[in-house]
Amino acid sequence: MLAYALLGFVSIELSDYLRLDHEVPLARLQAAWVDLVQRVTQPVAGNSDHRYAGA
Repeated sequence: MLAYALLGFVSIELSDYLRLDHEVPLARLQAAWVDLVQRVTQPVAGNSDHRYAGA
């Protein structure tokens, strides 16, 4: 779902496809986007070099 969330904001057609054809609730797409952003922006435990926090 994270990949779809990321791509969904690149292509509105994908968002429509997921919402209308696969009946994915908008709240689920939004939650996946928030999850993705949090995973990418949170520092990795034990990693003092924050440039690579999302890796």
